[in-house]
Amino acid sequence: MPENVERKTRRRAPAQTAEAPPPMLKDQLLTRVETAKLLRISPQSLANWVSIGRVGLPYIRLGPGRGGRVVYRLSDVERFILANLHGAPAGAVAEGAKEN
Repeated sequence: MPENVERKTRRRAPAQTAEAPPPMLKDQLLTRVETAKLLRISPQSLANWVSIGRVGLPYIRLGPGRGGRVVYRLSDVERFILANLHGAPAGAVAEGAKEN
């Protein structure tokens, strides 16, 4: 390499230290289809049940009006499943909640 040629080197950007997101934002968001698969129902049934208030499953609307996309927090879906579990011993529900 000739002596008069400067060598170009890439400089790495300094590591950014971002604050941890609030706990609410750490939760995985599920689409209506993913949520319906977990509950083993059709996406349309889930949409109908939520719209008429048949199930107490919280959701997040991403966008204005009726056309906004709807997502569900995984923790809310898990809580919904545990709250609607019937026929299991009381200790089994508490143990299942502790494992997650």
